[in-house]
Amino acid sequence: MNGLTGKLYRASEFIMNMAYLNILWIGSTLLGGIVFGWAPSTVALFTVIRKWIMKDANLSIYRTYKEAFKKEFLKANGLGLIMAAVGLILTINIQYFVNQVGILFFTLKFFTFFIVIIYLATALILFPLYVQYELPFFQYLNKAVMIGFVKPIWTLILIAGFFVTSFILLTLPGVIPFFGVSLCSYILMAIAFQTFHSYEKSMKSAEHFIEHSV
Repeated sequence: MNGLTGKLYRASEFIMNMAYLNILWIGSTLLGGIVFGWAPSTVALFTVIRKWIMKDANLSIYRTYKEAFKKEFLKANGLGLIMAAVGLILTINIQYFVNQVGILFFTLKFFTFFIVIIYLATALILFPLYVQYELPFFQYLNKAVMIGFVKPIWTLILIAGFFVTSFILLTLPGVIPFFGVSLCSYILMAIAFQTFHSYEKSMKSAEHFIEHSV
């Protein structure tokens, strides 16, 4: 479908799919009791979005989402609980250090701030990374941190994309129940997809350089 009619159709289809995915995410998160539901739900969401971005002609949103949720339930919860625990520890540290004075606490504040940046970048890229690569459990965390260091510009774009999208959604709170998670995830997956491509290209160039240097 070409022309204005085709564009309107694709736009309405995009909006409907975003809302549908958001409702699926909310439903499956509640199904898992929130604590054990949000991580596999997020993996399932990114799985669908990745196939969508790759223009998978055989994509069935509900079937793909359901299969990914069931298949990755335990593994996704493991990573999700680790990230939640680290985030809680960092939050407690920040609340403690913020009211302390002295050179020691200033150093600790700076170090904690640096760790928070790494944590934020890791958290944002972790689920796109999870659906992009098949890796051993702890390698997801290692690779997420590695990509953050190797591709700092793309990491900053990823963080900026998240905050800009979040700001837009917060200015329109009425749309959050329909697009809050799905739209943020779509933006993150689209940016992460380019980040992974750039990272793989850099790794291949480095390997090629090493091979010809030996």
